Amino acid sequence: MKRLFFITFSLLASLLQAAEPQLIVDAKPFHWLNPIYSNDGNSLAFSALNQNEIWSFDLLHSFKPSRAARGDSIGRRFVFEPNSQDDRIVYRIRIKAHPAEPLRLLSTSIHLFDPVTRTNNMGEILGPYLFENSVWYRFSPDGPFYDYQDRPRTAGPYWNRETQVLWVESADSTRIFTSPENEPVRGFEISPDGNYVAIVATTPEPILYLVALKTGDRTELGAGRWPSWSLNSKYLACLVDIRDETIIRVHDIEKHEHVALEIPTHYDPEYPALNPDGTKLVFTDGGRIFQIDLTE
Repeated sequence: MKRLFFITFSLLASLLQAAEPQLIVDAKPFHWLNPIYSNDGNSLAFSALNQNEIWSFDLLHSFKPSRAARGDSIGRRFVFEPNSQDDRIVYRIRIKAHPAEPLRLLSTSIHLFDPVTRTNNMGEILGPYLFENSVWYRFSPDGPFYDYQDRPRTAGPYWNRETQVLWVESADSTRIFTSPENEPVRGFEISPDGNYVAIVATTPEPILYLVALKTGDRTELGAGRWPSWSLNSKYLACLVDIRDETIIRVHDIEKHEHVALEIPTHYDPEYPALNPDGTKLVFTDGGRIFQIDLTE
């Protein structure tokens, strides 16, 4: 038996009954993965099961999803471009028309397919990443970030694939944090304001902690995996496996207090994502996308 819990920090500290999740997008024509909210919270973008397509859904007006982009090696990571007026999604794609077939960043409106090349790099890249109101990419997890103009950024998290050690460097390349060797790091997500990185380590169960990118200070948040930030960087969602149950936790980074919202229906949640102000959350279950209002 699986039950889904939502845990968020507030001035209350009690267990409250939550609203039933609302089915937003059925698993047709594909099973959906990796949903994210647009910058205004009125639309969703998500990938198809093959991760070579991005689809979108207008939460205010749509009755069915529509394809936004298609191409080789899109993967699971894509972001909404900051300050765009037409809900532009930024994604990675392999440029097969080029002899070297590099991976580059493109952007397109989710309402009208009008792809624009955002980078002119050669070779393989990782990304896109969204923080400090800019879109970034990198050539390897242990290398610097680059913006659209190929300007490097040294400050931030670095990760070694072989040792699974993560470290944080300041703007002057000083190492201000290094993860313990006995806690292999499996993943990390930078907060949109660029102040924190949420790190998933194994001890041997997945644990989640925050590292301040300016000071290197570490704060443990307990069990968790698949971290996902709200756009205002005030809330952090994650999955937690407890015996035969899967729960979703939403941490309030500022208040450090919590209220647990229990949903007594059976779900197997994956890919949680918060809206920009942390008041709503979507997740997938069996390829379908559900939304819940965290203020009810």
